Amino acid sequence: MSSVDQAKNAEAFLADTVHEDRLDKLLWMMRMRRDAAARLVPVPHFAIYNRLNAWGKHRDVPEAASETFHEWYKNHRLKANEVLGL
Repeated sequence: MSSVDQAKNAEAFLADTVHEDRLDKLLWMMRMRRDAAARLVPVPHFAIYNRLNAWGKHRDVPEAASETFHEWYKNHRLKANEVLGL
């Protein structure tokens, strides 16, 4: 089959709206199944954030600090008299 014949066959295939409608329906069904599966099956935390998953190692949010920096500074700063040794 020559390239001219292939181009004619492709043109005839693309001009036929039945194929386009079938493809649209197929793609719509595939998207619906993908979306439904994503909603029904949440991935557990340990499956993503474990030592074997290089992507998940640095994606997990660290635990929050027990006190803010301002609170820590207020508790640990040196008083003026302590700095001067008085």
